[in-house]
Amino acid sequence: MEITITEAACWYFAGAITHLLFFKILQRGQATLFLNGLLIQSLKIMRQMASDIALARQAKYDIYARADMPKDFMETMREIDQRVYVNWKMATIATFIATFPKNHRGLLRFHDWDGAMKVLDDIYRRETKYRTKDGK
Repeated sequence: MEITITEAACWYFAGAITHLLFFKILQRGQATLFLNGLLIQSLKIMRQMASDIALARQAKYDIYARADMPKDFMETMREIDQRVYVNWKMATIATFIATFPKNHRGLLRFHDWDGAMKVLDDIYRRETKYRTKDGK
């Protein structure tokens, strides 16, 4: 039983198409895993940055208090700092979302800072549950 040229060509192209299909599926899965890890680590860094900024702001206010700065000046600075801090958080999330690959934006389950921090809290909760379940 011999295989004709036509049959061989059909098998060749069927194999090539199957290869491309599996390659695309694996590539998409690998990219999704990578981007999900990147997303989690980026959110952790953002939270740490926000914490550091809050600590620096508090240190600044303590220095102002020790320097006997006028109360109205300190209140004005607190208001300005709070506005800048809120704008920074909004801009950070907006930039992160805008630069995230468009075909993977379905991984993003948030649209603002509070939503991003809620997602991160959920991740921490799952990690804690997993660790306690394994006994680690």
